[in-house]
Amino acid sequence: MNLDRTITPPSLPVEKLFFPKVNNIKLDNGVETYYFHSVEIEIIKLELLFKAGSKHQQKLLSAYFANALIKNGTSKLSANQIADEVDFYGAYLESENHRDYSSIILYCTTKYLEYLLPLLQEILTDAQFPEKEFSIFKKNKMQKFKVNTEKVDYLASKHFNTILFGKEHYYGASAWLSDFENLTREDVYSFYRTHYANEEFTIIASGNVNQKALKLINKYLGNITVDDTPIVLDKPTLATSNEKKHYIKKETAIQSAIKIGKPLFTRNNPDFFDAIITNCLLGGYFGSRLMSNIREDKGFTYGIYSSVVPLSDAGFFEISTEVGKEVTHDALTEIYKELDILCNEDVPKVELLQVQNYLSGKLLKSLDGPFSLAERFKIVHLHGFDMNYYHNYLISIKNITPAKVKEMAQKYFSKESMIELTVGDWK
Repeated sequence: MNLDRTITPPSLPVEKLFFPKVNNIKLDNGVETYYFHSVEIEIIKLELLFKAGSKHQQKLLSAYFANALIKNGTSKLSANQIADEVDFYGAYLESENHRDYSSIILYCTTKYLEYLLPLLQEILTDAQFPEKEFSIFKKNKMQKFKVNTEKVDYLASKHFNTILFGKEHYYGASAWLSDFENLTREDVYSFYRTHYANEEFTIIASGNVNQKALKLINKYLGNITVDDTPIVLDKPTLATSNEKKHYIKKETAIQSAIKIGKPLFTRNNPDFFDAIITNCLLGGYFGSRLMSNIREDKGFTYGIYSSVVPLSDAGFFEISTEVGKEVTHDALTEIYKELDILCNEDVPKVELLQVQNYLSGKLLKSLDGPFSLAERFKIVHLHGFDMNYYHNYLISIKNITPAKVKEMAQKYFSKESMIELTVGDWK
């Protein structure tokens, strides 16, 4: 059966989004706790958010290492003992490090929360980062880094951030092998003491967050001493490269990695929603123009995408793909051709309707269930919005026009404004 992607499947319009109440309490230590309660499941998810992203580090890699190793030993428990404790209760404990923040996440059945919260408390206040654990982790990551730097897509991502923001900007700084070599256990422990232990954090809970669970959260996490002094960062000057085309030679590479993009704006920009929708048309989903042209028609790649990436203090637009080195030039030509069409031709209404239906459905799916709601809330909370943000997004999806798409394209996505980076062995 052949699928005709020119035919838009039937759909029902989404008129309004309905959000359950976002509940909020303060623990005894002043820690803000937001929660979505559901009686339909027996699982609870706790996500603790810290101002401990990579932009907060004074030394490259210290934020990543601190987040990854925080559950690898306290003064009382070894890494194995912590892992065994979590496994015994059928729980899941993970940590995530991002540019703007970091988090520690606990999944468990509600009835076992009282046994796992003391462990979480101990990790937050008494992580030790044993030298042995640090050394093993560092050695493994160095080896992985050496392997990754043989990959053109990895090199392209690292260099592109620096090209867009500048090497002195915390969004553009990139760690290399020497940074791994120079990192010490003391660097990591110092970052932990500054940004985790005794530092203010936020809790987002979801699932079966009943009154007993809230009392337990307050008992174990509400007695931690926290410093609510605001963390103020010096915002470095954006230093985007003046060069429009960059080429990094990777000898013997059989593929070329392509990055095309530019610095852009945060979620606060009034054009953000319309730019997101315009980008989706270009390369934001499988049925996009870039995918249809570069993958399906020309067969140059397995995948190509474009994205508008909003960060707390900046943002950027990016087109990314890998192609066979022999078709690098042809792929670039076709990408710029699609940018020209986007800027100069009205999008057919049927094509725009397909994008509108896709984005509406994706938005609805992302709000299904307490865990998904918590994830959506986390995004808007970190950027200073409320859940009305998503209703406003839906309105933008419904109301966008071909004229608005062209306006956004001409304003933000012209090929003349783009910076190009290719990594490979094609010249």
